[in-house]
Amino acid sequence: MIRPAEYRDIPVMMEMCASFMTDVPELEALGMTPDPDTIEFLLQDHIDLDSCCILVAEVDGQIIGGIIGLVAPWQWNGNIITLIERGWFIPKENRGKYPMAALGLRRQFYKWGKEQGATVLVMVSTVREESPRVIEHYKKDGMIHMDNNFLRRL
Repeated sequence: MIRPAEYRDIPVMMEMCASFMTDVPELEALGMTPDPDTIEFLLQDHIDLDSCCILVAEVDGQIIGGIIGLVAPWQWNGNIITLIERGWFIPKENRGKYPMAALGLRRQFYKWGKEQGATVLVMVSTVREESPRVIEHYKKDGMIHMDNNFLRRL
């Protein structure tokens, strides 16, 4: 079942967010480690704001994945409303186990974005070059691969 997140889901979502960003050597090298207080604030904030969305996939009362995002005008043309994904998490132990969870989360997220007036999806990803499976998954869903993130310490 895909449903909107509730306050009671925050501890599980915090774990998923933190575990997804842990053990990423590139981020650790820059000192970019997850902060529980920041994650908790983001989750609470996104549950409260009408322009934000957190959805969870639940099986037998257990949260097995989630997606976080918001709608906002495109920075280069305020007449274009974008649906911006800020985090999409299926823990490793659940990947492939519940194949419809990932698709269901994204589809429900897209539906919510359209209801908010969004016409374009911006899926920000930490997919690395060695993750062709994930890139192919996005492409099968009709996404165009454009740009990459480049990071450095200042």
